[in-house]
Amino acid sequence: MSPNQALLTLHADYIGGHNANYRKWYFAAQLDLDDAIGQTQNPGLNRLKSITREKRPQHEKSLNAALERWRQAMNNMSQYDRVRQLALYLLCWGEATSVRFAPECLCFIFKCADDYYRSPECQNRADPVPEGLYLRAVISPLYRFMRDQGYEVVEGKFVRREKDHESIIGYDDINQLFWYPEGIARIMLNDKASFMLAKLWSFAHIPRKTLLIDLPPSQRFMRFDRIDWKRVFFKTYYEKRSFGHLLVNFNRVWVIHIAMYYFYTSYNSPTIYAINGSSSPAMTWSAVALGGAVATVIMICATLAEFSYIPTTWNNTSHLTRRLVFLFVTLALTCGPTFYVAIVEHNGTGGSLALILGIVQFFISVVATLLFAIMPSGRMFGDRVAGKSRKYLASQTFTASYPPLDKKSRLASILLWVLVFSCKFTESYFFLTLSFSQPIRVMVGMKIQACSDRLFGNALCTNQAEFTLTIMFIMDLVLFFLDTFLWFVIWNTVFSIARSFWLGLSIWTPWQDIFTRLPKRIYAKILATQVMEVKYKPKVSIGQWIACGSHNKHCYRSLCRRYGMRLSSPCTGNIFSL
Repeated sequence: MSPNQALLTLHADYIGGHNANYRKWYFAAQLDLDDAIGQTQNPGLNRLKSITREKRPQHEKSLNAALERWRQAMNNMSQYDRVRQLALYLLCWGEATSVRFAPECLCFIFKCADDYYRSPECQNRADPVPEGLYLRAVISPLYRFMRDQGYEVVEGKFVRREKDHESIIGYDDINQLFWYPEGIARIMLNDKASFMLAKLWSFAHIPRKTLLIDLPPSQRFMRFDRIDWKRVFFKTYYEKRSFGHLLVNFNRVWVIHIAMYYFYTSYNSPTIYAINGSSSPAMTWSAVALGGAVATVIMICATLAEFSYIPTTWNNTSHLTRRLVFLFVTLALTCGPTFYVAIVEHNGTGGSLALILGIVQFFISVVATLLFAIMPSGRMFGDRVAGKSRKYLASQTFTASYPPLDKKSRLASILLWVLVFSCKFTESYFFLTLSFSQPIRVMVGMKIQACSDRLFGNALCTNQAEFTLTIMFIMDLVLFFLDTFLWFVIWNTVFSIARSFWLGLSIWTPWQDIFTRLPKRIYAKILATQVMEVKYKPKVSIGQWIACGSHNKHCYRSLCRRYGMRLSSPCTGNIFSL
């Protein structure tokens, strides 16, 4: 590349480009509301209040407008400024030690340093900044805080603290503070001198603690040595070792299997909920609809378990509370009508109203179960992943940033799971649930007579049918889970074979033959040309090409000349991408 193009691409990769982490963090933390490119910087808490109080037109405060201002500023930036920002970023990174494991924290440090460098205070400074200021004022306090979380000094030696990971503020907790404007607003200064002066002169209106964002951006970097980091950071997630993770992380697995198992079993077990010896259609609809209540209870338990992993001071609490309220409303809709239907059917006053209510309850339960089974819990009742609100931009940028599948791959994935669960639910109904209906009909209400035991009397023996039926229900549920894995293995094998033939590979070819023939195939398809001056053995040739590395173009060019190949051939690119 030319020097200008090389500098432009480097600056884009580190700072200004679409995939640069600094650019992603800048907009995720809503710092464009603090210092909009091309406009006067707004000091202090005006950044947080600007969303509701600022008098500028709404389109100027939108994310698209901020992105356009950023793009124009990057295009209009001089080469000198690009070199200066690159040098400053690499200098900050090179002396960051453990802070490198908190990349968004490093982005905030770089921004404060860049704001100070561009300020008149720095440009008009006559004497240089004291040597070691960055390490002493910025990095060392952060490093000591990280170190003290895991180690303590005992008899002059550092000893590991006897603390579990759930009570240690780690790199992820430190880094996550800088994702949100509310987190950056927590950074406060330890102004003991100002407080003592205010107390001496009885200036009660002077606060003891000053927030870093109360200062103009150009003055923040020189105040890093006065930041009280111990009062800033806190746990953002409790890494507890508990079985609650089975509910939080696999709630959809439980919903799909347990709720569907209840739908099947309750429909084929009318003897259990029969009233006066017979089961009415209204009671059947309502009893089967309780499967939606089962799915809702699982989601409620998962949400309550998730509360134990997130501190109440963090912004996820509001999202979980809103989800919990909606779940309780759903539970009332899927469970409440059953009480009415059971009462009126028991009294013999049930009519068309009870039947209609049972049918409506059933369809609400089906919709709720499908929603809980398909949609991740984090995207319910307020989508934090695909929502348009800037409040969730940090979640979309960091924790939910994953490459999307193309249409063909996504269609294949959906088709795979549709086939797996279609076969699983069909087979499970006929071979597990339907065959189980007759034992349920016979054993419900069965009492064993004329039996006794010397120790327990007739308590256990009389209820032997109930114990046996309970064990059969549990075993049937276990088999209901195992069927899913069986059909997944079957259809995954079918898709793998189909994809192999789609790519032109034979699935029956041994892997050993594929790998042993790989050098000869590369040699025959890429290297063996008619203009080659020297003939080399395939393995020797391939070994020389691989030894060049994946991006060493100078090595490729030398091999091109050795083999008599044109520079427009694969020599000028990456051979492994072919």
